[in-house]
Amino acid sequence: MLDFIVFAENKYLARRVAIEGYGSELMISTDDLESVLISDGAYTSTEARLIDEQIFFYVPKRIAVDCSDEEVAEYVHRYMN
Repeated sequence: MLDFIVFAENKYLARRVAIEGYGSELMISTDDLESVLISDGAYTSTEARLIDEQIFFYVPKRIAVDCSDEEVAEYVHRYMN
């Protein structure tokens, strides 16, 4: 199920996905959120750091929207290894 994270008055897609080997469902969001939370290797604000600490992995928006939970989990495994 898609959800949203609000940062700097903008909504960013997020969803919880069960990823084998990591226990319970984890928060996945999109790389466009990551790019506004982190700039030049540093957090853009304290709020940005707190939000980033809740996100397990960032994926392209098309993956978050178009893929099943299983496909998202596969994508995460592929890019974490």
